[in-house]
Amino acid sequence: MALALVSPVLAVTGCGDSGGPVELQTYEPITEEEKKVVEEKMERLKDEPRG
Repeated sequence: MALALVSPVLAVTGCGDSGGPVELQTYEPITEEEKKVVEEKMERLKDEPRG
């Protein structure tokens, strides 16, 4: 369920990261460590002004 919400966010943030959207297309069940990373990215997205 969380993955459905997370995937679009990763696709957006993935562009600027070293790992591109290509990796995200094959994204499999996420681990606890990955969940933390995703949560941090989502927090950063909330703080960033969107144009």
